[in-house]
Amino acid sequence: MLQKIEFQESLFETNGQTLNYAMSEKGGSPLLCLHGVTRCWQDMQTVMSVFAPEQQVFGLDFRGHGLSGRGSGHYLTTDYIRDGVSFVRKHFDVPGVIFGHSLGAMVAAGIAAEVPERVRAVILEDPPFDTLGTGIFQTSFYAYFSRLNELLIDAPKSAPAMARRLAEMRFPSPDGKTLVRMGDVRLPEAIRFHAECLLRLDTAVLAPILAGRWLEGWAWERQLARISCPTLLLVGDTAFGGMLPLEVADRIERLVSTTMRIDFQGAGHQLHATQFERVIEGAKAFLATL
Repeated sequence: MLQKIEFQESLFETNGQTLNYAMSEKGGSPLLCLHGVTRCWQDMQTVMSVFAPEQQVFGLDFRGHGLSGRGSGHYLTTDYIRDGVSFVRKHFDVPGVIFGHSLGAMVAAGIAAEVPERVRAVILEDPPFDTLGTGIFQTSFYAYFSRLNELLIDAPKSAPAMARRLAEMRFPSPDGKTLVRMGDVRLPEAIRFHAECLLRLDTAVLAPILAGRWLEGWAWERQLARISCPTLLLVGDTAFGGMLPLEVADRIERLVSTTMRIDFQGAGHQLHATQFERVIEGAKAFLATL
């Protein structure tokens, strides 16, 4: 059973934005957890709670998410990376670890490339890279985010109502052959939590994703080649909704010479939720090698 950890929320000013973040009590080296798009810092709270007893753990709400300020339309991956770099420069007194999921994984990689002196190691959980960049139109994720965008345009005002609408949302299966009802593939508590996140989301966050512009201005392969710290790559199964194709995961291993890798067959994108024990076991084993 996870130890109950109290996290204190505070605000951080950077790049014309007010960002909300959570922090455990001081003590130990820093570890920053970064959530995926449309989520908030609480999505990583179980991961944060594992490491908080021995490290000072942070969770950040990206711009436009959670209780952070709105980004005035500036929601490219480079905008999130710039915020993350500023946060690490301010809060990492010694080199620390960054654990990122999805968008958070891409931001973690960007931070490690930009300020290597502040980053001891990174854990990249199923980063989408081109899957949600220019390649999104060839995937089932374009329809998924389109349906989500439609829901947000006419969003219910309460979390229960949002959860009911979200549960009924239909989107293509990973192979694109059938339509899947959200309530049939996700647990009710997961849907309720996502509904709460969506109520606090700036709808403009999805615009660059749906336009195929999310990675605009970010040469991610060039940046990954600059990462010098130990890197753990967690790879979901694309047949079950994972966003990192195996050929791209192979490319990442070649780009980042210090990469360790764990493939999760039969598990999709939300690895820290659906494969929590295995993710934590892998993360702890990786961190023990530092």
